Amino acid sequence: MRRHSAILHTKTTPAGISAVELLCYIAGLLVLVFFVQPLLRHPHESDHPTTSCASNQKQLMLGIMQYTQDYDEKYPLSCTNSAITRGWADALYPYVKSRQIYLCPLANATRNSNQNDYTDFWFNNRLSGVPMRYLNRPPNTLVFGDGNDGSAQTDARYHLDSLPTPWLTDTTKPPYRHRGGAFYAFADGHVKWLTPDQITSRTGGGYTFAPH
Repeated sequence: MRRHSAILHTKTTPAGISAVELLCYIAGLLVLVFFVQPLLRHPHESDHPTTSCASNQKQLMLGIMQYTQDYDEKYPLSCTNSAITRGWADALYPYVKSRQIYLCPLANATRNSNQNDYTDFWFNNRLSGVPMRYLNRPPNTLVFGDGNDGSAQTDARYHLDSLPTPWLTDTTKPPYRHRGGAFYAFADGHVKWLTPDQITSRTGGGYTFAPH
């Protein structure tokens, strides 16, 4: 019996490796995995148009949250009536600091190099100048969405009050741009992929343009 116990003790305790050394080894392995894992991804995974579009809208939401902190917790105006006409995209530029943030890689519209602050994303006009505290359901209130079908002037003032009726059924339009759906940014900061039938302009609806 004593011989049997000695054999069991030898099998369960690795010779020359303490518990501390074993933990250090495991920690080192985890660190190695952390740094190597990004190299194992598909080389173009982070550059996929769908990923870039969602990321750009998230960046715009970060910009708008910073803007509201500086301007009495109010959303920017869709368009200002000053001597120099400006729009929401102008207002956010100091916070996002990149023109590329306003673009969707899958938008097929012809680029006009003379059109400053060109954007493929519309701003919810019903939020123009609205205090954030007036929103009853921020997780369901639209702020930005995929737009620009090439038929409108999508400059720094580009905004919508609802999805245009032709967009709801025409699969060549922006609400179908990303594999049958589109990306939308919401007032609580998250971005979600949705199909056009999930978007409404009704008060108390599902995912809506209505702030109240």
